Amino acid sequence: MSGSILILGATGMIGRRLVPMLAAQPHDVRAASRTPDAGQTGFDWYRPDTNAGAIEGVEAMFVVPPAMEADAAPLVGALLARAAAADVRRVVLASSMGVEFAREPATSDRWQIEARVRESGMEWTILRPSGFMQNFSEGFLFPGIAQFGAVNSATGDGLVALVDAVDIARVAAATLTKPGHDGAYYDVTGPEPISFGQAVAAVSEAAGRHLFHNLVSSEQMLAILQQAGVPDTYAAMLIRDQLAIRDGEAAAVSDAVETVTGQPPRWFGDYVAENTAVWKTA
Repeated sequence: MSGSILILGATGMIGRRLVPMLAAQPHDVRAASRTPDAGQTGFDWYRPDTNAGAIEGVEAMFVVPPAMEADAAPLVGALLARAAAADVRRVVLASSMGVEFAREPATSDRWQIEARVRESGMEWTILRPSGFMQNFSEGFLFPGIAQFGAVNSATGDGLVALVDAVDIARVAAATLTKPGHDGAYYDVTGPEPISFGQAVAAVSEAAGRHLFHNLVSSEQMLAILQQAGVPDTYAAMLIRDQLAIRDGEAAAVSDAVETVTGQPPRWFGDYVAENTAVWKTA
């Protein structure tokens, strides 16, 4: 690839793993963030004036929709239009396996974002990861572990093939830089379906702490998310996903990681061993 590769959300879970992978290959990587670190490019979804500088001279781009935003399709669509006009050739979207769940409305923001990507006029690939392992160590589940020794969820005993953000980044790196992925959808999962209770038990044992998985209703989960400041429409999306896990819709294991990268996905036990110190010192 001769042009630059733009990584949006460069300081996020996927982005901060993807940027060094691409830079090491090596590729000309343009890391963009709303709060850029040294050497990064400023990019704010809500400030279109930051878009032109980010996409200038870019050949491919990795798009992560804005966080905590349940009406992001217009923002993503506007950026894609600017990118296509600037001769960006390829876009890889980080979507979600949740778009395929039974409760997902046909008019949901996630569906609309995928439609904007397909209609962009650029070559495209859509990644649909399952739940992130890193939610337990740096995402929305971590504060409950750190403050209360507990994970609240409406997932019941349902299983989900949690995926390591490292594997999502590896799939993203391949689809951004190698041919053969145009028009492809990839469900990106880990190698085993486990329940939230099993995941919490593994973290508890590794950290030497007694952690709990509190099974709550969808109404209780909504109240918890609202108390944490999550917008109602975004909280509703998270709850839909948790209920889909409860109902067995997220247990499927995909071979996408190995097919695309040539290496198998990481196991949850490996992730736990790598992050034990995080939970011990929380």
